Amino acid sequence: MEFLAGLYTLLLVIICLLGGLGALRANRGYYLLSFVGCLVLLAIEMMLPEDNGLLLNWLMYAFEAQLYLLGMLIMKDSPEELSVCFIAFLLAVPLLFVMPPVQHISNILFFAVIFIGLVLHVKTGRIAVIDMVSMHQNFLSELRLRRFANFDILTNMQNRNAYESSRDNWAKKCTVSLSCVYVDVNGLHELNNASGHEKGDQMLQTVALELQGRFGRDNCYRTGGDEFVAFVQDEPETAVRAATDELIRALERKGCSAAIGVVTQNAGSMDLDTLIRQAEQQMYQAKEEHYRIQRQLEH
Repeated sequence: MEFLAGLYTLLLVIICLLGGLGALRANRGYYLLSFVGCLVLLAIEMMLPEDNGLLLNWLMYAFEAQLYLLGMLIMKDSPEELSVCFIAFLLAVPLLFVMPPVQHISNILFFAVIFIGLVLHVKTGRIAVIDMVSMHQNFLSELRLRRFANFDILTNMQNRNAYESSRDNWAKKCTVSLSCVYVDVNGLHELNNASGHEKGDQMLQTVALELQGRFGRDNCYRTGGDEFVAFVQDEPETAVRAATDELIRALERKGCSAAIGVVTQNAGSMDLDTLIRQAEQQMYQAKEEHYRIQRQLEH
C-alpha cells in the first residue's frame, strides 16, 4: 500500500503543477509519459497477489528508474544548469523507498553512468567532470572537517570532542565488564619550562603512542593538555592492570612518567560516571604519590 500511496501522490502533484508552472509546461510531454508509466505500474501492482513481495520490489525499482529517466530527460536540453540538481536528485530518490542499501548503490551507479554518457553526448565532458570533481572535493572536505573536529593533531588521537560524543556508548558496548584507564603525564609543565614545548610535545606523543599500542586507537582519547582516557571492554581487571603496569615500564624506559588510575565495573551494574570519576581519583592519588617520592629524593 505504501507503493500505491507514493504513486497516487506523484500523479496528484504532476496534475496540479502541469497547468501552473511554465518550466513544467515546457516538459509536459515527458511528464505525461511518466504519468502513463505510473499508470502501467499501478495496473500491474493491482493485478499482483498481496503476498508477492518479490514482484512488488521490482515494481519499486521500476518506479525509481522511471524517476531517474524523467530527471535526465528534463535536464538534457540545459545540462549546465540542471546537472548538479540531477546529481542531488540521484542521491535523494532512494530515500523515498525502504530497500537494501547495496541495491540502492547499484541503482545509483547505473544511472550515474547513463547520466554522464548523456552529458557527454549533449554538451561537453567539462560539465560532468566539474560535477564529479566537486562532489569528490566536497566529500574530502567533509572528511577533513570531521577529522579536525574529532582528532588531536599533535598526538593523532581522538580528542575531547570525540570523547564527549562517544562516551555514553561505552556502557552499551560491553557485555561482561568495562574498564576505564585514566592517564595523566607527570612533569609536563616542568619539562616545557626547562627544555621547551617541543620536548613536551614529544613526551605527549610518546604517551599517546604507547597508550594506543596497548589499548587500541579506537579506544583512546586525549581529553586535556596532559590527560588521556582509554576504555577496555570485556577484559578481566587483572589483564587491564597488567597492561597498565607494562605501559608505565615502557614510558620509564623512554624517559617519561605518567600517573594512572584503573577501575573496572561489571556490565550488569554499570555506572559510567562513577567508573570514570573513580579512575580519575585513583590517577590523582598516583600523581600525589609520584610527587611525594620526588620531593623525598630531592631532600
